[in-house]
Amino acid sequence: MFLNAGLSEGLYDGQYYQHSPKTVLIQSDDVWGFPLAEDLLDLDRQYRLQQCRAGIFNIDVRADNGFRKRFYPTNFGYILYDNGKFYDYTGNSINLISTVPEWEATNGAIYSVDGFLKPLDKLNDTLTVYNLIKKDPELSLYLSALDRSGIASQLQLTGFFTYSILAPQNAAITAAGISVATMDATQLRSFVQAYIIPNRYIFTDGDFNGQIANKNGERLSVGGQWESFTVTNSSGKTIQPVTANIQGSNGVIHKVNRVF
Repeated sequence: MFLNAGLSEGLYDGQYYQHSPKTVLIQSDDVWGFPLAEDLLDLDRQYRLQQCRAGIFNIDVRADNGFRKRFYPTNFGYILYDNGKFYDYTGNSINLISTVPEWEATNGAIYSVDGFLKPLDKLNDTLTVYNLIKKDPELSLYLSALDRSGIASQLQLTGFFTYSILAPQNAAITAAGISVATMDATQLRSFVQAYIIPNRYIFTDGDFNGQIANKNGERLSVGGQWESFTVTNSSGKTIQPVTANIQGSNGVIHKVNRVF
């Protein structure tokens, strides 16, 4: 696959054999099974190539003190590592064979795993954050606000567009006495944009802590990790996910049970 299907793209240049820091997961021949890589049909080979690329992390984990519980960036989605396992966006998992690299160099290392991860197509418009919200009955009020605010179409854009969304559940909106049905488009836009962080994937793994602007331009303070992960607005109101890290093709959703 490295030699014949372009898997090495981005992993070296022909003159200097250098690349940005990377961690590569590889599978033994026994895991690959049959047919062999060179005998795969074109479509099967392309999908297997994407599966392999979902195991190329854009970071050298050795510089991060080895693998730890966090979401690692790849060109085909973010991959969660937790307690010896890697999880793709579907929840499918594979095992790390050894924390000792099979091969290493100054700017990266290769580790052996026992399976393939499912690649996330960043251009898949059926898996956008908007469509994931649309499928969730607990988010129907927030969905209604999105639809009537005039910005829903933005959350369906793929490619260079990414969003982290702190989506309030129906119970949170109702408990706060907010009537989505009686709000006009301007009010709805301000409401929904308070929970949208553009141009950034923010997971609860603690990789990002600090201040960042929401789509209204207001500063949000992100702190903690996993169960202690919180987001606080400029008024000092704090929300916390009850269901976190729902990954789509153009962003990530955290369902929250209170509003700002």
